[in-house]
Amino acid sequence: MASAAFGVGFPYKISLRPGETTEEIFSIQNVLEPTEEITLQITVENGEEYIQFPEGTTINLARNEIKNVPVKISIPKNTKAEKYNVRILFQPASTSQAQGGTIDLVLAIKKSFDIEIIKEENKNLKLIIGILIAIAIVLIAILIKILNGKKKK
Repeated sequence: MASAAFGVGFPYKISLRPGETTEEIFSIQNVLEPTEEITLQITVENGEEYIQFPEGTTINLARNEIKNVPVKISIPKNTKAEKYNVRILFQPASTSQAQGGTIDLVLAIKKSFDIEIIKEENKNLKLIIGILIAIAIVLIAILIKILNGKKKK
């Protein structure tokens, strides 16, 4: 018999630029039967440099409770633009001893998702390109006017 059965929901892909931070939510449910109060331990197995749990990594869930657990995802400014896989393990903090003829199963859930680091756009480069295009249009207009003036003479 399982002493606690729980579920975890979370988006599977996040896109951020270097230096950006976002706050997301893990939805943790303790509603599967048979259920009892459970304490979960959250362990970041891969991607710990990007993930923080502001309310801690130990979560208490009452019987039939659904809890939103905030997670803060921060990308350092010097991070290369590529995909990073994050793996997080949710498991009961402790197991009860089997009593009588029953066997307790310890359930753990591993969640994996990608953080896509998007290349930072150079806003100054876009401005310079826009100015150069405007200058080229003005020069072409002046050239056309000069050429039309010479043809009329």
